[in-house]
Amino acid sequence: MKTLSTILFLFIVQLSFSQVKPNKTWTDYTTFEGVKIEYKYAVCTPDERREQILVLFRYTNTTQDKVELTWKSETWRNNNCMNCNSSSTEHNRFIVLNPNEIVEATGSTKKIKSNYIFANFKVLVPGMTKQQLTDFKFQNLSKKTL
Repeated sequence: MKTLSTILFLFIVQLSFSQVKPNKTWTDYTTFEGVKIEYKYAVCTPDERREQILVLFRYTNTTQDKVELTWKSETWRNNNCMNCNSSSTEHNRFIVLNPNEIVEATGSTKKIKSNYIFANFKVLVPGMTKQQLTDFKFQNLSKKTL
């Protein structure tokens, strides 16, 4: 009976940490000066590491120009902005898109920072605190024609 209770408890804990539900379809974030930005939540194992939920992005350049987007990635965890007042450049992102190019993140790697935002680990291990991505923003989004 104790084993069954432990298994049930772990299952409930697992469900509570996986409140962000992965989705298979892309959701519009914004269209900015001819570049469409979409996102979706996905369970990923980037670079063969622990299973994580990531916000993946897809960028569609609908223009005939090569462009560069730049922005500051702001993230909220448990409804608190983690980097809104930060002047660090570590949250600055950019992507270069060729005319009519579509760049779609797969979650297989975390090397290209503009392609994803970490939401949370799928399963917490002892010592980890429950933190979950509750919002994100592309602040100071700008576009430059190259």
